[in-house]
Amino acid sequence: MGKFRKLNQKGCRKFIDFLEQDPNGSVPLILLDSEGTSERTDFTFDITRWEFESRYDFGLYLSEVLADIPDYQIENDNLFWNTMSLLFFDAICPRTKEGLREKINIEKWIMGQKYYRHLVRSPWLFVKLYGETSKFLLTTSSKSSNHLSMINDSLEQLASREMLLRNKNFVEFCSKMYFDKDKQVPKSGLRGELGGGPPRMGKVAGQLALTYDLEEMDEKQLIEILPREFKRWIDWQ
Repeated sequence: MGKFRKLNQKGCRKFIDFLEQDPNGSVPLILLDSEGTSERTDFTFDITRWEFESRYDFGLYLSEVLADIPDYQIENDNLFWNTMSLLFFDAICPRTKEGLREKINIEKWIMGQKYYRHLVRSPWLFVKLYGETSKFLLTTSSKSSNHLSMINDSLEQLASREMLLRNKNFVEFCSKMYFDKDKQVPKSGLRGELGGGPPRMGKVAGQLALTYDLEEMDEKQLIEILPREFKRWIDWQ
């Protein structure tokens, strides 16, 4: 097992060209064999699995495979995660029976400002940060052959406010509100028809954070400051 090679800037550009022009073609893994499009790292790990039951399952696997690498060395390394996108491309975006692939937004493959959308880094990161609670951020109720590419609504709403997504207590609290632990899927009605769902939580919590230190508040204190519309989701009291 040799040292891991990652895309350089030129290689990343060619990967983007593939994503934009012909994602139904052969995945350009050859980019990792050339000195012109990739570079050697000091990392050594072996990828042996390509099928995953869920994004959470994927995140667990990544956390195990990358366990020997200090988080600070890879967490914000765009080229590393874009290389991982390339390696797992077929697993995340399998071909249909007709031999075609669904086109997926570039920002889900190439790490940018909306880092939480990256299809490889986000499962790894959230499992590292929250363990089993990360199911709340990584699980959707929809069934699809390319389930590894699906981002749930709760993640979209909370991730748009960075300070909420890095608040472990708050994420655990939202998980209890919006994730059905028995069925292991998001609770029904989260898209807003019942009120007080994740879209409103993102906005309201962002406003409350201007006055309160949400990171220091426990569950009881959070419940006390939430508007009445959220009470319907607090069903464990």
